[in-house]
Amino acid sequence: MVVSGIVEGAVNRYFQEKNKMDTTHVHPINASAKVVGRLIRHPERLEKGDLHDSKNGKWEHIPLELVGAIVRKNPGVLFVRLKKP
Repeated sequence: MVVSGIVEGAVNRYFQEKNKMDTTHVHPINASAKVVGRLIRHPERLEKGDLHDSKNGKWEHIPLELVGAIVRKNPGVLFVRLKKP
């Protein structure tokens, strides 16, 4: 059933985020731009190498001046920490 699949997907995403697991993230305005990592949420600090969903449809590295900044509760942007090898 379709509803069951949607609920299962939501539960899986919640579990992955809660446990800080790596997952595939699709850019909100460009479905072909994907990265594997975990979402960075409040009150975590941004690190060098973290990505954000830029307005040009690409995942880009955060500016160096944001390294060490604490992610706000509703930042209006997605931050992703790439999967470590």
